[in-house]
Amino acid sequence: MLDSSKLEVVRFYPTDVEWGYDYDREAAVTTAPVRRLQQKTQVYPLDIKASARSRLTHSLEVQCRVRSVVMALSERLDFYGEHLFDILSVCETAALIHDVGNPPFGHFGERVISCFMERNLDQIYASSLGPSHVPSAQWTSLLAPDLRHFDGNAQNLRILHSIQKLNLSAQVLGSCIKVPYLAGEDVPEEADDDEEEEELWTGTGGTGLPAGSFRGGKSPFGCFYSESMLFQFIREALEMEEGERFELSHILEYADNISYALADIEDSWERGLVSLDDLQRDLIPYCGEAAESLAGELISQCREEGCSFTELVRTRCLPRAIDSFAAFFASYFDAESSEAGYDQEDYLSFVSRDQENRLLQAMAVYAREKIFRKREIESLELTGHSALHGLLKIYGRLLALPRRDFEILLAGGELADPVLSRLVHRISRRVMETYVESVADSDLIFADKDERELYFRIRLIIDYITGMTDTYIQAEFSNLRGFTY
Repeated sequence: MLDSSKLEVVRFYPTDVEWGYDYDREAAVTTAPVRRLQQKTQVYPLDIKASARSRLTHSLEVQCRVRSVVMALSERLDFYGEHLFDILSVCETAALIHDVGNPPFGHFGERVISCFMERNLDQIYASSLGPSHVPSAQWTSLLAPDLRHFDGNAQNLRILHSIQKLNLSAQVLGSCIKVPYLAGEDVPEEADDDEEEEELWTGTGGTGLPAGSFRGGKSPFGCFYSESMLFQFIREALEMEEGERFELSHILEYADNISYALADIEDSWERGLVSLDDLQRDLIPYCGEAAESLAGELISQCREEGCSFTELVRTRCLPRAIDSFAAFFASYFDAESSEAGYDQEDYLSFVSRDQENRLLQAMAVYAREKIFRKREIESLELTGHSALHGLLKIYGRLLALPRRDFEILLAGGELADPVLSRLVHRISRRVMETYVESVADSDLIFADKDERELYFRIRLIIDYITGMTDTYIQAEFSNLRGFTY
């Protein structure tokens, strides 16, 4: 439960200059990864049309909606009203940066990276360390699984802390963490509720209810091993037990969910991929009893008035949906109750029975199951796969090198293959500096020094490629695709 002690600004690195949460906002607005979000599209990869939503415009929409939720909570919870400015600052800044870890092509890109590492990690290990090098228990149980599952949320922490070194407050970073487990911790079965919540909003199943695992091999941990010390610091600073999420992270996640629900359909509507007939036929079956009549009324009104369906949802339904969520949320985080707790099953039940929130949930599932399977989007994703997978293979040649050969390249030397040194020269300075610092750092425990180097070399290549924008990665692949790999 949020209290005054958990709003006292705490940073990983002590600083003499303290602006409070104003520093977090300033750092977020001016950092390069946030600027690059304008070149990462949300629904339509590689689409550079001005009307297409980017990750930046999506983040601004989440920022707007998280503000609305906090304002509604301030009318219900005395603590939120008394600390309104600080809570707004934390939530709005977190909304602005929550997507910086997303690779090109979003969740599809996450799966491409995970698939590449799953297929190639063992070969990379044997090529770099030698076939006779026996993997340590740490590599087998912790480091290899960590590398095989790429997660944009975990990459968030890495970019903001390890690469950009923004030294943001524990409150802002904690608000961005969806999965409250460290790599190496035992994740109980009930932690799958987080999967169910994502499934409820974006999963498969004609009823719109959880059916299978949409996460598709994503990491069950909230950060990579490389940021585990930061994660522990955040947990201690915010007084969270193992498996506990920071209270404000639920607000951010809700705002993110409803923003996706509206944006995915609206962008497709603008491109002529969705019609009122499509919505009448395909959306209503996802709505369930709670929202069937509402969806039908809105579609009928759109036919009569010639207006946009999503605009009607935004004006008629969104304020009530947010107000309903605030009432539900406040019932669990009552500042006067020491027994308050956020029950995930009750949240899922709330969404399924609340008319406006069920409609938004149905829109998200409809987009995932119907719109995202359209030929135009899948064709763009296949183009994106070629670029992302192709660059992973090209730069993967650096991962297969023995450590001493890679050190020669770092020192400015050449190997027999002249291409390798030129690949090293293309890697951005900031991620290269992070690699060098990480290999030399002795704070994070590794059982084998060569495994440590390889772990951070793999992180180096992933950091570089995932930091690219949709357009840049396409151009980079075009430049390098002639190489034999």
